[in-house]
Amino acid sequence: MLKAVIVTLAVFALLAGLGVSYLMQRAGEYKILEPVAVGKCLQVTGAPGAEDIALFRRHRLAFISSDDRRGAAAEGRQQGAIFAYDLETPGSLRNLTSEFSGEFHPHGISLYEGDEGVFLFVVNHTSSGHGVEIFEWSNSSLVHRESISDDLLLSPNDVLAVGPRQFYATNDHGSRGGLSRALEDYLQRPAATVVYYDGSGFEVAARGIAFANGINISNDGRELYVAATTRGRLHFFVRDLATGALEENGALDLGTGLDNITIDRYGMLWMAAHPKLMTFVSHAKDAAKHSPSEVLWVDPDQNADPPVRTVFLSLGEDLSGASVAVPWGSRLLVGSVFEPHFLDCERDPDA
Repeated sequence: MLKAVIVTLAVFALLAGLGVSYLMQRAGEYKILEPVAVGKCLQVTGAPGAEDIALFRRHRLAFISSDDRRGAAAEGRQQGAIFAYDLETPGSLRNLTSEFSGEFHPHGISLYEGDEGVFLFVVNHTSSGHGVEIFEWSNSSLVHRESISDDLLLSPNDVLAVGPRQFYATNDHGSRGGLSRALEDYLQRPAATVVYYDGSGFEVAARGIAFANGINISNDGRELYVAATTRGRLHFFVRDLATGALEENGALDLGTGLDNITIDRYGMLWMAAHPKLMTFVSHAKDAAKHSPSEVLWVDPDQNADPPVRTVFLSLGEDLSGASVAVPWGSRLLVGSVFEPHFLDCERDPDA
């Protein structure tokens, strides 16, 4: 009897060890990373937790979504902000939401420019729930126009504006919390969704994504891209311009923890990523623990050779946990989830 118990425990221990090893492998923890330099970088302070960045090209501005997540944990909940970053004056920041009257903790952002005006959409996490705030750009300021919430905004991460009131949003989890949410992460379960708001109501536009994170759209509005963080996969969808409906049209396995997506003027994708996801979790808990930062350039042509290139890879000393990368001429802006600064880097435009 004792021998059988010992054998059973040994089998369970072996299976547990194999499971942990598999999890670590899938999370990228066994990767050997070689840094890829992008050029001289300015560390811009004043916008902590610059998780997302949206370009306003014709005004030569970048909107920075900032929330001091470490400060919130250490000192009580502090108000977040949207900053304007003057691309003509590196290092210059201006708080555009200091007059916002409600609780404000921005996450993903998206800029819409149309005949109706210019609008910035912002995912907002508050103590009472989640929603999307819509601001209008007016007289060099952001004017709050509307707050939109719904039960389908279960765990919004990023937002994609496709009209003055229309948008898609990624829910990075399909569970509200607790053990089921943890199992989604560690078992890489594809339970996350993309939802669509048509200006009057919400519907689920896509399902079966493992931690749906960054979302963006082709310059002609016909193809939509979603980053699946825990499986390192970029999903492609064909978009119905009339109804907003999505039909999946393939995926690229990129083997890294994908985050936000930026589309450049040529239709190429620039993606920040976490190459070692468990290390990023450790960094989230302890600022002293560095987490590698990666920036990928991705050709949306799934038959391109190569379809992806690493344009920046840091072991985390200069910036840990990169979440967004935005090219601007010969420069590259790189933001992160927790760091007290973001990077404004010079790069070779022909690289």
